[in-house]
Amino acid sequence: MKKRVFGILASLVAILLSVSALVSVFSIPASAADGEGSSVRFGSSWMTGGSVNGVYFGTYSQSSDGNGGYNKEPVLWRVLSNDGEKFFLQSDRIICGEVFSTVADARWDACTLRSFLNGNFLNDAFSEAERNYILTTALQTDGTNDTQDKLFCLSLAEADNSACFPQGNASRTKTMTDYVSSLGVINNWWYLRVPTGSYNYVKYVDSRGGLYSGSVKMNVVETSGVAPAFNMSVSQVLYMSAESWTTGNGLNAVPSYSGNNWSMTMRDNSRSGFTASVVSDVKITEAGKELKIRYSGARSGENEYVSAMLLKNGKVIYYGHIAQNSTEGEATLTVPQELAAGGYSLRVFSEQDNGAKATNYASEFQEFNFAVRDPAANPKLRINETTNEWEISYDDGASWTSLGVKATGTDGKDGSDGMNGVNGKDGADGRNGLDGKDGVNGVNGKDGADGKNGLDGKDNMGTPWLKPVAVTAISLAGVSLIGLGGWILFLVFKRKSIL
Repeated sequence: MKKRVFGILASLVAILLSVSALVSVFSIPASAADGEGSSVRFGSSWMTGGSVNGVYFGTYSQSSDGNGGYNKEPVLWRVLSNDGEKFFLQSDRIICGEVFSTVADARWDACTLRSFLNGNFLNDAFSEAERNYILTTALQTDGTNDTQDKLFCLSLAEADNSACFPQGNASRTKTMTDYVSSLGVINNWWYLRVPTGSYNYVKYVDSRGGLYSGSVKMNVVETSGVAPAFNMSVSQVLYMSAESWTTGNGLNAVPSYSGNNWSMTMRDNSRSGFTASVVSDVKITEAGKELKIRYSGARSGENEYVSAMLLKNGKVIYYGHIAQNSTEGEATLTVPQELAAGGYSLRVFSEQDNGAKATNYASEFQEFNFAVRDPAANPKLRINETTNEWEISYDDGASWTSLGVKATGTDGKDGSDGMNGVNGKDGADGRNGLDGKDGVNGVNGKDGADGKNGLDGKDNMGTPWLKPVAVTAISLAGVSLIGLGGWILFLVFKRKSIL
């Protein structure tokens, strides 16, 4: 019986779906994949340390502009480690130049370089928004007091950590920028934050990445290259993009990427008011059809967009801007003609897209799931054993989309007890009984016996009224002696006899 019901339901749903190209369904669970191999990847847990991968963050004067000035360009930072909570980053190049100290024999806690990094450099290299993502780090340094710093130079132990620099000297080798060279720095050396036992000297890493070449004077400009480091929270990294890839208006195909350097888009909590929805809640469509997105709470201004990403199994395959400089409205996107039948996810969000290698900011994703159907194909149905929901497939079972309908319902709750009934009204009086039937007539009385002849009356002796009565009585007796009348006459005659 159960199989028969399943078959009937499956046939009905299949017919309905084949009639309409746009049928509203509920969302399917999003894939947990981060998008390996794509130019757009989510989160940061996949990024390894060891100085192999790099992220762009902040800007600083670097290359020459050819006119005596220097271009302020995105700064690339090597990921020394990623512990799942924070990136430990160091600049890929010698990014700035500053003497360790202008005071002889200074230590890290009181040196000129520490003040420069956490003052002028911090404010020049990072925007106010970027500074919020830089963590304050508690530092312990040999020969000096403990400090709390945003930016710092590496210690000898950190520079000698094989997990951070697995290739040894080769991992630590760096080159200076045009701007640093203009400051008079002549060697590709960079400071550690560790003074030596010798008066007015500090340890450094030489141009070959070596650690134990000796020390340099604290106040010599020629050897004052700096490769700063800091810790950054990774919980706010929403997604990353390949370093040189940018998108445009509409949904654009996202190329594959196997490189190691990435731009970061950070989660911007001030955009929490952004909302989006698919008009008419359409979630089954066809390639080439349009989807309308209604949005509100977006930002207006320079580089402000409402953007959308199209995903297949958690991997971004299309990405682009669907509205610009608009806080609310309705945007239209076209489902790419090349999409094969199957299940897809659409992520819509508000973002400030500042371009390749820049730091970008975005709201949380508003996610919608839909299926692309092939009009010539017959869909398949199944019940998901985990969710107990009906699912549909347009690609012969390769991917499934939930219809949001439970295959079996849950038991209903027991009803509450009913209230006591109201007392019934008194019944109406009964009707009067029918009249009784007439009684049967009595039997006729027997004829009375003949009266005796009266005595001859004496002359002038009779009572004057007796004679007519007697005559009348005799006459009546002759006619009929029935019932009570007969008995009366009988008594009269009895009285006569007595008299």
